[in-house]
Amino acid sequence: MLTVSQLQDVPVDWMNGVATAWSRAGRDAEETRDLISQSMLPELTGGRGNTVETATASLHLIAENCEYARQQCALVSTAVQSLTDRMTHHMRELRRVLAEAEAAGYEVGDDGSVSYPATTGPSGEDPPPLPLLPPQEQTSYAAGTAHPSPLPDYFAGTLISGDGPHAQAAQILANRIGRVLRQAQETDEEIEAALQELDTHATLRVDDRDWADAQSDAGAVADATGAEADSLIPQDDSPAQNREWWDSLSREEQVSMIALFPAEIGALDGLPSEARDQANRAVLRTELARVSDERARVIGELSDLGIDGHDLEFSDFLNPRTADRLAEAERLNAQLNGLQTVQARLDNADAVNGLPEAYLLGIGLDGQEGRFILANGNPDTADHTAVYVPGTGAGLATSADTEIRRVNDLWRESAAAAPGENVSTIAWVGYEAPDNAIPFSGGDLLIPDAAQESYARDAAPLLRGFAEGLEAAQGGPESSHTTLVGHSYGSTVIGAATQESGGSIADDIIVAGSPGMLVEHAEELGVGSDHVWSMAAPIMADPSLPIESESEWVEVFGMPVPDLNMPSIDWPTVGDIVPLAGAGFLGGGGFEWERSSLGLPVLDFNTPAVPSMESFGANILATDSTDHSGYWDPGSLSLTNQAGVITGQMDLVEEE
Repeated sequence: MLTVSQLQDVPVDWMNGVATAWSRAGRDAEETRDLISQSMLPELTGGRGNTVETATASLHLIAENCEYARQQCALVSTAVQSLTDRMTHHMRELRRVLAEAEAAGYEVGDDGSVSYPATTGPSGEDPPPLPLLPPQEQTSYAAGTAHPSPLPDYFAGTLISGDGPHAQAAQILANRIGRVLRQAQETDEEIEAALQELDTHATLRVDDRDWADAQSDAGAVADATGAEADSLIPQDDSPAQNREWWDSLSREEQVSMIALFPAEIGALDGLPSEARDQANRAVLRTELARVSDERARVIGELSDLGIDGHDLEFSDFLNPRTADRLAEAERLNAQLNGLQTVQARLDNADAVNGLPEAYLLGIGLDGQEGRFILANGNPDTADHTAVYVPGTGAGLATSADTEIRRVNDLWRESAAAAPGENVSTIAWVGYEAPDNAIPFSGGDLLIPDAAQESYARDAAPLLRGFAEGLEAAQGGPESSHTTLVGHSYGSTVIGAATQESGGSIADDIIVAGSPGMLVEHAEELGVGSDHVWSMAAPIMADPSLPIESESEWVEVFGMPVPDLNMPSIDWPTVGDIVPLAGAGFLGGGGFEWERSSLGLPVLDFNTPAVPSMESFGANILATDSTDHSGYWDPGSLSLTNQAGVITGQMDLVEEE
């Protein structure tokens, strides 16, 4: 156990310097990573030849090493700072007890023992007060020494080696000293064990083993420091309150929060985008390693069963031993592809196309398809911010490439419309979207998932919280012109979010191919009907063009049609039938179940209202899209119109 002199001599000032040095090393690693991704890699992107390829690969390797080093440095700094703070507390408590012993005339040994003098006389010589101890008889007492005991103070009377008030008082002091020394010893051992967990493999490449271990590293440091997310991080506060909490932390405390609880910090609305991005990048890397490891395990199990993924037999999907493993492999493949797509954008793989730095504002594999929130450019400093909400089938594992491509094209068009101004376009795939929109598909009966408003109701508080968080991070509602852009069922989510309690969450709302927004009129969306914009492709795009395959059907609908054997006949090309199909279910008014005078349920047919109808009261934007998926095609009028609204360049906007 530590001795009194050892605890007194703990070099807390030096330890503070060590914690600061590790924190500084983490910042240096972060700055180096940013330099590589934002300045060096873009210069090489688009180049040709072995030299460029080798340099690009090396820079990616260094950048990844820097990100890993940043996280590990933050954990070391957090652990050492916790050791410093806790040792400072133990030293302060020790000084307090030593002062009490000195005032009583006792001597303290290096092992924590307390020696007391003899007393004579009928009532002793002014013994110190001893609460909770019984009064002593008046007698004379011999000198003695009390040694620390692990038992509580109120058992002191059973542990003393001598008699009298001095013996009892000295025993209490010795016990207190012993308790402080034990606590200091435990602190030292806990932090030492946590630091020993922060090892890595002796290679120049950070691999999946290191990233998979990073999460357990954070857990080890959190356990050793006694840090708990529920007690340290706001749980149910508003985004504005979250921002106030974050700003109240020191730089070192913020670094510790990100290092210890990246998932919680990354999901906290209202925090600066740079903080959320840093936290979510750590979560992404950990999830990539975890899913890769799980996928390798499942593939190994299939290999043991004689299945290598090629030349599968129909019986393989019917065999219970293999069917579950095949389904699991498919699920993990989809998750891995989604995670890798997000990582590729963060690695600035599209720098050749002039895209700004990406910010990861949310990531997770919870729910059926997973979620992510990815921003082009920093929304905290943007003059114009667009939040794109996709519809049916959206998810990290199902549509990451599509959603990222759309906000990329939207950023390029918007940035071109407002030269010299900062623009941020965000893919908000932050909710569990309906799986399908086709009756009798996906296990549904006549009414598919996309006709249910429950998905939108569940997503509404999430979207509102994110939008309010953007406002808090930006510095208020006047700091950026914000536009919500909803595609298909995403517009229903936006409509539901505007009906949640609270003020307006946007300056403008754009919807494309909307099946309804759960309100009857644009005025109900909280931004004024003159700031609601709708576009919808014709129901029948071009009767002269046939659909000859299921893949063409998927293209024009923007959604899968499972179990459909479509003949190759001259069907007219379908445009966007979603507004018509969804109006009765998700539009204002529409179909409602009511009770007849006899108490029987009847279906009441009201006149539905969707944004593309004149009665809804929205501005109708011109569109050259011919189907449900073409509103973000590069060079299209549809995309130009969206950019004009987003940037406030109304001379670019063409209405019908």
